[in-house]
Amino acid sequence: MKRASSIVVLMLALPAFAEELTVGYQKTVQVQVPGAVAAYSLNSACAEARVEDETLLVRGKVPGTTSVVVVLKEGTRAYSVRVPEPPPSRPKGFEMPLPRGDSYGSYELRYASGPAQLQNVFNLTRQEGDRTLRLHVATANLFTGVPGRSRLSLPSAFFQIQTPRREITLGDQTIQSSMMTLNGSTVRGVHLRQGEVTLHAGYTSIAEFQDLFLPAVREGVLGVRLRRPLAESAALTFNVFHFSHRGRAGTVSSGTPGPVASLVYEYKPSDALELEAEAGLSHGRIGGSLLFRLRRADEQFFARLRYQPRGFASLAANNFHGFYSDVSWARQVTDKLKSSVRFTGNRYSIANYEQTNLHSQIEMRYQPTRNWSVLGGAAYARYQPQQPPRPGSESFSFPLGVGFDGHRFGTSFQYRFSRHSGSDLGGHQLRQTVRASWDRLHVSAFVDRQTQAPTVDVIFRELPGLAQAVTQLGLAATSPEELGRLLEENPALAGLGYVQGVNFHLSPVRLQAGGTVAWMGRGTSRQQLNYSFLFNNTQSVGGAYQSALHSWTYSRKLSASLDVFVSMSLLRSPLSTAGSGYQPLVAFSLRHHFNGVPRFLLPGRTGTISGVVFRDDDLGGELGADEHGLAGIEVVLDGVTVARTDRNGRYVFSRVTPGRHTVEVVPQRESESLFTTDSHVETDINTRVDFGVAAAPVSIVGLVHDDAGTAIARVAVAVSGDGNRRSVQTDGEGKFRLQGLQPGPYELAINTESVPPGYLLEGVRPVRVVAQAEEPAQVEFTLAAIRTVAGRITLYDPAAARVVPVRGVVVRLEPLGRESTSDSSGAFLFRALPPGEYTASIVYAGRSWVRTLIVPAGPFHRTDFNFDLSAN
Repeated sequence: MKRASSIVVLMLALPAFAEELTVGYQKTVQVQVPGAVAAYSLNSACAEARVEDETLLVRGKVPGTTSVVVVLKEGTRAYSVRVPEPPPSRPKGFEMPLPRGDSYGSYELRYASGPAQLQNVFNLTRQEGDRTLRLHVATANLFTGVPGRSRLSLPSAFFQIQTPRREITLGDQTIQSSMMTLNGSTVRGVHLRQGEVTLHAGYTSIAEFQDLFLPAVREGVLGVRLRRPLAESAALTFNVFHFSHRGRAGTVSSGTPGPVASLVYEYKPSDALELEAEAGLSHGRIGGSLLFRLRRADEQFFARLRYQPRGFASLAANNFHGFYSDVSWARQVTDKLKSSVRFTGNRYSIANYEQTNLHSQIEMRYQPTRNWSVLGGAAYARYQPQQPPRPGSESFSFPLGVGFDGHRFGTSFQYRFSRHSGSDLGGHQLRQTVRASWDRLHVSAFVDRQTQAPTVDVIFRELPGLAQAVTQLGLAATSPEELGRLLEENPALAGLGYVQGVNFHLSPVRLQAGGTVAWMGRGTSRQQLNYSFLFNNTQSVGGAYQSALHSWTYSRKLSASLDVFVSMSLLRSPLSTAGSGYQPLVAFSLRHHFNGVPRFLLPGRTGTISGVVFRDDDLGGELGADEHGLAGIEVVLDGVTVARTDRNGRYVFSRVTPGRHTVEVVPQRESESLFTTDSHVETDINTRVDFGVAAAPVSIVGLVHDDAGTAIARVAVAVSGDGNRRSVQTDGEGKFRLQGLQPGPYELAINTESVPPGYLLEGVRPVRVVAQAEEPAQVEFTLAAIRTVAGRITLYDPAAARVVPVRGVVVRLEPLGRESTSDSSGAFLFRALPPGEYTASIVYAGRSWVRTLIVPAGPFHRTDFNFDLSAN
């Protein structure tokens, strides 16, 4: 066993209470985190994190899962981050006509030196309409053997078939059922979902910490989940699970076997309000949980309570018996004053630990200007171990700080006075943070010095790579409440026996410092280069402890489908195998995205679509006994796949994936073809679609426009002749076409109700034509657009002290030579104007006025073409 002097585990890949974030591929999400000063991603190849103005920014880089640790002015906070698979990569300008039947995937090669291991990760997806198939396989090959463990393992693998109503998963699935049953445990077995009923059957044997797989005793899982919606915003869920242990002879599990049942009520009328309450029963013991969240523009409230007594059935990897509470409230009191309150009260029973933790704090932040802010507050913490019995501790602290936050630069300084039980001396903490950015370069750093600092010693079970994984977090426990959060958020690490002891004491002096330099390149390669360092120097009664971590990471896109990530770290810590010297750590990742998955890797259902293209002489729309097929006709599937009919007019598309598909016929010569059936059909697989085509010996083409030659769209034209009456509508260019007519006379008339407003309909007469087979008959309709211009002539009368109309003034419009005389109200009017540019002039009292008028094509009606004779 090795002893960690001050580094504690803050996050697990399967946390109990860690908040979850889903970040889209190459997308960024923002989360307000009051008091946040820095953030670190445990796998920056998957997602990167940083803090700006107390806002956490997480950017998804490649699909996968990782954890993000946010450093607060008082403690830390953990987030579980998932980056889902992106849609398939397409060349610029490419548009898939239909996404049905699409398939894509990725392969990633990972290498890490501590412990030395090689991982291969395959992800394959096939989309078949509303049916999705997924195959995931991850293998791990350890270069250094571990007693009792194979060097080659299959830590993660599953095959899944998913539809809107049904889901079947064979292999691993992370189950998020409820707080009282399963919440984040990975179960290997069979998982079925039909509608609102879900069934799980299998076992769990591996827990994951960062990129390290932790062996565990196998525990069986059998459970069913039934969800029933009560309304649009409410639902009731019933869970029944049974846990059993399948360990080898001599092995012991800290989990509790047996049945557990729970009832969950969910209410979420909007994103601003969320309520979830659960009651559970196991071995005659009752547990429960409550989650309430309220989000408003000026107020946020969050409360989470959970109680699970000892003896309550649970898995070892999900074993967190006890009582947990977390309540926070933040409010924007005024435009410049913001307050926040947080309380956590936990009494946890995990494996061999029984401890009580209380922590409460209040903070007030005053922002007199846009960039400057002042903060103050108070905090209380209590730590009391019951099993094994050890001395407890309680502390009071009072922070006071000032900060400046600008667009490219920010800094803050904080002083904290604290007093701890067991010490007559008060503790003093000084913390300085700074950040700056220039174009694509971002820099941040902090330094923290604290006297009478609370420190935690954690004893870990020997396992290659575990000490390194702990130290790589680079964060020190600064108060007992952080130890409570450790045991609350990491039940698997304690439940599986990897944490075997905890001690608490006060260090006379502790110095911490850290920083990050990040550069992001331009262009499609998306190059990123990051350097970060963390340093910790803790003086204790037994001597001094130092740890340091320097990390360099580089990532870029080698091509549109190939990403590379390289990192190197220098680690110095008593936990590392290098002792007091630096231990080099290297990681490498190569990820390739591809479109199209061979069916032997991910087989799916297929079918056929077939039919006949026939000559329909009787225009009946159905294949008759005396009608024959047409050879050489193109039939297109989904706008991509083309088939030609054989000599009998038959076509067939084979191996078509499930889902809706479009089938259409491309005629040899459009001007001589008339479809008696739909030429564009949407259908499922294993269906027959026939197309009827008749010869079109006669056609009529026409045009509808206004007197300026501008086309008029969507005008209906009625056609009478050969004993039938038809209707056709003009397109965007004012054109229409009728096919499949018999030779002879026809009469065409415009449906005046379909003509847009603004056109003269008087004088629009029907047109008669004789259609012949040699060439299309042509028809043209011209509609006169109504264009009028009106105005008034006025003059200011000083005697009356008001504007009065002027009567009898002649307005002349050139070059048309038209005249209009103003009436008693001073009004004049010009009608039926052709489009063009005109000059309007008047003469009054020996003076003249001239104005320019532009009349556009199409309907035009202007009523404000006025003359003010009082103006110069």
